Amino acid sequence: MQIKGTGKNLDVGGALREHIESRLLQLQQRFFEGSVHAHVTVEKQRAGFHSDCALHLATGLVLQAEGNAADAHPSFDLAASHLEKQLKR
Repeated sequence: MQIKGTGKNLDVGGALREHIESRLLQLQQRFFEGSVHAHVTVEKQRAGFHSDCALHLATGLVLQAEGNAADAHPSFDLAASHLEKQLKR
């Protein structure tokens, strides 16, 4: 799994990067057998953080989700839970 994590108006540190990688690897182990490419963008806004996640599956399908919260970790967790809901369908 290739994971690309970028930040707008902030530096994506080691703790956030590890959190993103571990959560996406859990999703991959649970739902996928093929290769998956993920792109996560975390953006600092006035009132909090905005996370945008895109999963590019081997079948050509692209899943996107976003989350907003007061901190970077919960905003990514919201986006990851939206991705998980999409995958269950």
